[in-house]
Amino acid sequence: MPAVPRGGIEWPEVDARTGRPSTTETNKSIWTAALRSLIATEGADADTEEAISPALRSDAESLIADVERTSKSEWRTGYVELLRRFGEIMASAPSEGALRMAEAGLEAMNSSLVVVVDDEKRVPAKEAVLTDGAVELRPCETETVGGEGPPVASDARYAMASPHRDADTGGHVLVAGEEMKAQVSKWAEYGCVEPSVAMSASRIAEVDNVRSLVEGKMFVLLGATSAMGPADVLIGLGAKIAAVARPGKKLEALMERARAGPEGAELLVPVLDGQSPGADLINDAPELARWIASLRPDLRPVICNLAYLDGERNVRAGVGTDLITEYVLGQREDACISYVLSPSTVHAVTDEAAHAAGEAYDTAPFWQRMMFSPSNTWKVEDGHIRVLNGLSSLQGPSYALTKTSQQWRAMVSHHRLGRTVSAIFGPPTRTESMVGHAKVAAALEGLQNFPPNIAFDVPCASTLLAALLLHDINFGNEEGESGTAAHPMRLFDRNSAHGGCWRCPFRIDGLGSAFTCQGGLQAMGQGGAQRGPWPQGPRE
Repeated sequence: MPAVPRGGIEWPEVDARTGRPSTTETNKSIWTAALRSLIATEGADADTEEAISPALRSDAESLIADVERTSKSEWRTGYVELLRRFGEIMASAPSEGALRMAEAGLEAMNSSLVVVVDDEKRVPAKEAVLTDGAVELRPCETETVGGEGPPVASDARYAMASPHRDADTGGHVLVAGEEMKAQVSKWAEYGCVEPSVAMSASRIAEVDNVRSLVEGKMFVLLGATSAMGPADVLIGLGAKIAAVARPGKKLEALMERARAGPEGAELLVPVLDGQSPGADLINDAPELARWIASLRPDLRPVICNLAYLDGERNVRAGVGTDLITEYVLGQREDACISYVLSPSTVHAVTDEAAHAAGEAYDTAPFWQRMMFSPSNTWKVEDGHIRVLNGLSSLQGPSYALTKTSQQWRAMVSHHRLGRTVSAIFGPPTRTESMVGHAKVAAALEGLQNFPPNIAFDVPCASTLLAALLLHDINFGNEEGESGTAAHPMRLFDRNSAHGGCWRCPFRIDGLGSAFTCQGGLQAMGQGGAQRGPWPQGPRE
């Protein structure tokens, strides 16, 4: 079949009245496809998997029916309860059943969205990116920016931004060594990160030649200008980076920071058709997949999925990043992947965190227990997977689909392919995209009235998450990384920097109005300090 020209990744349906993408039915069909795959496992090889119980089968069938009968207007808020049930079904499924759900969800998502060729021809996004010759490819070259500063000192230590502020500049004070270890321990003690975060970040703080953490690796940043991403940290360590971001001022600024970085640092940027440096994950996924797979075969690719866009575009960008990831994993056996996961999803939490939430509920003020629904994670018996419903109707079903699909890809990559996966829950953070929405900005401040919830500033979040990424890809297997025999949802137990929701005694979605009201009052100076509590480690 001859190659055909094409546009970008799109939803398969368009509202004829508004001309805008129609997302609801496709979104719903992806979840039901995952559920149907669980039911289908009943007829599979009984010698290689546990049976699906009649009760679980009934739950899946019931949820399929409920999702399918949910109208467009009901789905906008009703998805929160429906996806809670989805998460509990996946947690109750045997490992093989959960993996099949993840695989079927990814297949449905990547095959449902399309690349539009013309008014009459569409190609499934999966085919367009993964199949050679399915679409016409534009030439993709590489622009390389090298660091021109002094080299990284041989005894340099990792530096993390702390909550402490410099008296002169107002910026966050960087801490290293024992001070860094004290700070992450303080966060763990407060409950806004898990104890494993303190242990892993402390391991990084003890490395006496920090450049060794990035040697032999190519960090592929999909969404390189993301505020929570590791680009600036990696540049400072002298890393080799393949930076995928849209052309524009943010990418230009990143290239300038790379040029000012230490000797040995390199930033590789795609250039399509001789245009300005940069590329779009929605429009250029086929070219980017092949460009990344061909880069520096002497270096191990570390694919970092960082992109975020508002609304339905987040799903389209998510499909692009997921298919690029799948392509590169298929071409490079040494590739590993990383995600900053969102706790605003339905996901598993540890027994330790759940018990801490239960204890916090028992000691919470009476009025809070009367007003707010408990998270109930502690009511599950030990030995069963505890599921936290972190979904918020404020973020919407497109966000839930994109962020859950990242968990699916992480599960499949680790358990099916045996790849190293760094999949870390990140904390609520005052990024530009978050504080740009008045309600979200108010909620970020208000949530801190319900310990141990904390909203992080960008430098603190990004440097902590970068340390955890470096830990996972360098030491993860040495320190108890979940084995392939564990349930797939257990992959995310370690190194969760969730911001407090795992140990919060109340349902996060049920606290939304309280967060917003408290934060709004604080912004007007009527409810206390605007930034809330900040657990600070000692300073020397």
